[in-house]
Amino acid sequence: MACYSAWSAWCPRPRSPCGLWVPFHPFAQAQYLTVLRHWILRLGCSPLDWGELERAALQWALRRGSRSGRTAWQFARDWAGRFG
Repeated sequence: MACYSAWSAWCPRPRSPCGLWVPFHPFAQAQYLTVLRHWILRLGCSPLDWGELERAALQWALRRGSRSGRTAWQFARDWAGRFG
């Protein structure tokens, strides 16, 4: 499907489907863990061992190849669902 709308002038590849592209920029490890703590607390969890949670979150990010705010949110939701 090609871009046949008024937006087609902005489409990076006019012969491919166009849509909204939302980048999830990579975080430094400290920034990722700060965002993770925010989401864990916001979801009402209070882990007994932050070190264990952080190790699990870093492994989660490594398996997904991304240390972003989105990855931190996904991990926090998973953690809250399993242990919250």
